[in-house]
Amino acid sequence: MANQYFVRAKGGPEAGPMAGNDVRALVRSGELTGSDLIRKDTSAAWMTIESVPQLAADLPKAAPAPPDELGMDEVAAPPPMGSTATFSGPSDVQANKAMAIIGYIFPLLFFIPLVTDAKTSPFARFHANQQLVCLILYFCATLLSVALMIILIGWCLFAIVVVASLAHMIQGILNASSGKMTPLLLIGAIKIIK
Repeated sequence: MANQYFVRAKGGPEAGPMAGNDVRALVRSGELTGSDLIRKDTSAAWMTIESVPQLAADLPKAAPAPPDELGMDEVAAPPPMGSTATFSGPSDVQANKAMAIIGYIFPLLFFIPLVTDAKTSPFARFHANQQLVCLILYFCATLLSVALMIILIGWCLFAIVVVASLAHMIQGILNASSGKMTPLLLIGAIKIIK
């Protein structure tokens, strides 16, 4: 006597006994899916159809997504709601990541993306703007703290400027290295480079 199988579609009643070829025909037709259940006889445990190799091979394959008519198959996720970041693709990020990181380490080099091929890159322009804002802000804050060192408050201000500049440098490096266009804390909304 041939093996007899029992099947149960999600939420449906148990059906069977039926021959293995009949079960395979139901799987091929799509009437049974990979998450539906099967067992060999009434005493066996239920298993999903996709966990049985012979039946999993018969499951209909999902149709591949049609190619994008503009050839933009590789697209990054858009920035989160409420973000002021501009959309930038993964190839743009990869091509300009090193330049963005170097600009946070050496802020005087913020202009390099603006005079190279990266000048059209939203990712490079975003980080160049963040670096320029940091450079101007911390240059002015350092001058102010040096001028105020005569009355001792400048020393405290200078320490705050150094800590804040290091914090923004680290945040910028982390954002650039992970491919994010997240504005820097407190000063990131300032736009000088459009």
